[in-house]
Amino acid sequence: MDFVREQWNANVTKMNTFLLSLQEAEPAAGVGTGLATYNFADMGRGEIADVGKKLFNEGKITLDELFRFEHPDGRLKVGLNGEPVALNPYDRLDFIGFTRKAVRDMEETGEAQRPDSGYKMLVDLLAKLETWQA
Repeated sequence: MDFVREQWNANVTKMNTFLLSLQEAEPAAGVGTGLATYNFADMGRGEIADVGKKLFNEGKITLDELFRFEHPDGRLKVGLNGEPVALNPYDRLDFIGFTRKAVRDMEETGEAQRPDSGYKMLVDLLAKLETWQA
């Protein structure tokens, strides 16, 4: 099982490196230009996931950031006993608020200091969300 996890992590790292190289080579169209705006402070869970897929396909967010779009409030689709649980796609969420809270919580607990904590990704994502906020 550890071998599979290591292989998975290695592949995710390679994919993120590749995506970052694409982003550095050519700035994402629309970022900071006001072309595409969204109300991330009040969107349905399904809407947030759809916007995430669109932004990922356009090369504007990373694979890790896409995961946050699919789980904007940190809830996973798994119940207490490991069984799948359907989350309501129409639940209205404050994606920016959840992301700000995650950043703040990591800073307050010291987790932000851990290199592999995901803190930098969350800070980068928050900056993008604020740029695209309607």
